[in-house]
Amino acid sequence: MGEWLSSGLLLWVTAWQSALALVLGLAVARWRRRHPAGAHDALYVAVLASLLLPAATLVALGFELAPIQLDKGAGAPAVGRVLFPGGGEPAGGGVASAVETSAGISIGRMLSIAWLAVAAVLLLRLAVQVVVGRRLVRRSRPLINERIHGILESAAGRLALQSAPIALTTDTQRCPAIWCWSLHPALLVPAGLVKREDVNWPAIFGHELGHLHRGDHVAAIVAELATCVLFFNPLVWIARGRLGLLADQCCDDLAIVSGVDANDYAQTLLSLVPQQRTLAALSMVSGKKSLHRRLHHVLHSLPAGAARDRGPAILLAVAFGLLFAAGLCAMPPYRSNRPSLVSNGGFESGTYSPESWYQGAAIDGVEYVWDAGVAHSGSRSLLLVKTENRYFPIAEWLHALSAEVPPEATHLRVAAWVKAENVTKAILDAQFIAEDEQWSHAWAAYVGARENAEPPANHDWKLYEGTVEIPQGTRQIHLALQTYGPGAVWFDDVSADFVTQQEDAGP
Repeated sequence: MGEWLSSGLLLWVTAWQSALALVLGLAVARWRRRHPAGAHDALYVAVLASLLLPAATLVALGFELAPIQLDKGAGAPAVGRVLFPGGGEPAGGGVASAVETSAGISIGRMLSIAWLAVAAVLLLRLAVQVVVGRRLVRRSRPLINERIHGILESAAGRLALQSAPIALTTDTQRCPAIWCWSLHPALLVPAGLVKREDVNWPAIFGHELGHLHRGDHVAAIVAELATCVLFFNPLVWIARGRLGLLADQCCDDLAIVSGVDANDYAQTLLSLVPQQRTLAALSMVSGKKSLHRRLHHVLHSLPAGAARDRGPAILLAVAFGLLFAAGLCAMPPYRSNRPSLVSNGGFESGTYSPESWYQGAAIDGVEYVWDAGVAHSGSRSLLLVKTENRYFPIAEWLHALSAEVPPEATHLRVAAWVKAENVTKAILDAQFIAEDEQWSHAWAAYVGARENAEPPANHDWKLYEGTVEIPQGTRQIHLALQTYGPGAVWFDDVSADFVTQQEDAGP
C-alpha cells in the first residue's frame, strides 16, 4: 500500500476504473431511461462497481492473485544509464535519473495524501448527516390521526410490506420524507401538512413507501460513499443525481399503479415544498429541476409499476467482471513486501552501484550496466553487454543470499524477469559454498540458443524460473546472473526462496 500511495498508482487505478464503470452505467441508464426501474438498477451496479473494482484490484494484487501482468519495460524512455564498463566510474545520466524518479514519487505521494485527506473529510461529513438524521427522528413527535394511519396501513399492504413505518410529525421538515436507517423505519410528515384537508395522502404514502419497498436508501448511501471517495470525478456527481431521479420516478410509477390518478399525483407533487434530498431522509420532492422531469414522466409515460428489468444490470455486472480481469492484466508487476532471500532484487537501491550486488571480473568486450533506462518494474535493471564472440570468460552479476540455509530446505527456487537482444547464452546460476569451502553450482534457468543452428534469443521481458537441489552441507548460496556468448541481456525483479521436502520442487 505504501508503494502504491507513494507512486500515485492507487489514485490512478481508482480514477480510470471508476470512470469507465460510471461511463458504462450512465450510458445504459440513458438507453433505458423510459424504464426507470431497469435504468436505476443498471446505474446502481455501475456506481457500486466504481468503488468495488479498484478495491478488488488492490486486494487481488496484494495477495498476488493477478493471472497476467503486462510488462513495463517495453518502450520505456531512456532517461540515463549508469555504466560500469570493466569497473569504470558511473556516468552522470544515472544521477539525474534518480532525481527524476524521486521527484515523481514525491508528486504521487502528495496527490495521494491530498486525495485521502479530502475523502476523509467528506466521509466525516457523511457520518455527521447520519447523526443529524437520527436526532431528527428522535425529536419528532408521533403522528396522532386515525384517518391518516388508516391510509398508511392500506398503502403498506398494497406494497406487501411486513409492517407500516412509524408515522412522525416534525416542524423542521418541509416535505414528507422517509427514514430507513433504523430497525423501525420512520415516515416524517411536516406538521403543517397534517392540518390541511386537501392533501392526497395515498399519493404521498405510495411514493414514500415505494422507497422503503425498493431499498433506495441502500443505493443512496452507496452513491454518497462514491462521491466521497471519487469526489474528483464529475461523473460520480452526475450519477448520484441521476440515481436519485430514477428512484423517484420508480416510486412515482408505484404510486400511480396503486390507484392514484396521474393528474392528481402531478398536482400533489406541485403542492409540496421541495427539500434537498439527503442521506438522512428520502424526501418526496427534492428540487425544482428534477420535479420538471418527473412531471413529464408522470403525465406522458406509462407507469412501469413494480416490474423490474434486471437484464441491463446483469449485463453490466458481467462487463465489470471482465473489466476487473482486464484491470489486473494492465497492472504493472507487483512485488510482495514479504521478506525476500534476495536483497534489492529490483535493483532500485544504491548510489553508484546496485546495493548488495557486485560485478564479476573486468573482461574485454563486456559492459556491466546498472541500467536506469529499461526496467520490468520500477526504474532500474542490471544489464550485461558482450560484444566478443566467445563464451569464456563468463560475465556475471553476483549476489549473496541474505539467509542461511534452513535444515528442512532441500531445493532453491530462483526466478527473474529477463529481456534479451541477440543473446546466445545467458544463465540464472545458483552457486553453493559448503562448510569445507567446496564450491558447486547448478543452472536454474537458461536463456538463448541451445543448439548451434538455433537463432539467438530476442524477446521483451519474460519470466524465467527454475528449481535446483541444494547440496548437503551448504552454508552459503550466491546467485549469478551470467552471460556467456555475445548479446545484451537485462535482469530485473530477481527472487529466490527455499523449498522444503513437503513442497513440490518442480522440474
